[in-house]
Amino acid sequence: MKKYLLSAVLCVGCLLPVQAQTGKTASAEEVTAPYSLNNCLSRAEELFRSNNYRDALIFYFEGMSMTANDEVKARLHFRIGECLEAIRRFDFATYHYKLAVKGKLPELLVSRAIMKLEHLPELAQTEEATRLFKRAMELYRRRNIRDAIDDYLASLRLMPTLMAQDESGLIEDAVKYLTFLSETKEREPDRLLKLATLLELRG
Repeated sequence: MKKYLLSAVLCVGCLLPVQAQTGKTASAEEVTAPYSLNNCLSRAEELFRSNNYRDALIFYFEGMSMTANDEVKARLHFRIGECLEAIRRFDFATYHYKLAVKGKLPELLVSRAIMKLEHLPELAQTEEATRLFKRAMELYRRRNIRDAIDDYLASLRLMPTLMAQDESGLIEDAVKYLTFLSETKEREPDRLLKLATLLELRG
């Protein structure tokens, strides 16, 4: 038995230096990017021109990490902003346009970025209002009237014209729900305010 234990210990002892050496060699190997900066940006532009904005973003962000040139970075922020705008992520698009303007961006692109920044908040508001409205309709279909009311009123605060698209009957059911809802003393003012708002909307 002692003989077997001794053999096992010796085997482990022989393996340890080899494993340590292998780990050291692996960590010493240089990790290289699959693309050069030029190839990366060329691929990004190709995808951008094909309206494949999501994949283009990957290459633009990779290119950003591969350069220290301020002018290139500013142009990349502008392009990233365009991609994000195209996929309707207006909040992040605004962020990257602002970074582009603050960087070494050519004057022509600065003018374009500023024009975009002027209308993006409105687009972002419309996008958020539409999202809330659709979620309210989905909650209503599932008969979750309480949560549907909150999203519905929030969507109309952002974009009142959405009410013209509503043929669901949500307002009528919401009025009935809030009329008979029993709330705590702390939540009662909120119930009354929502009920008054819905009654006004119902006309």
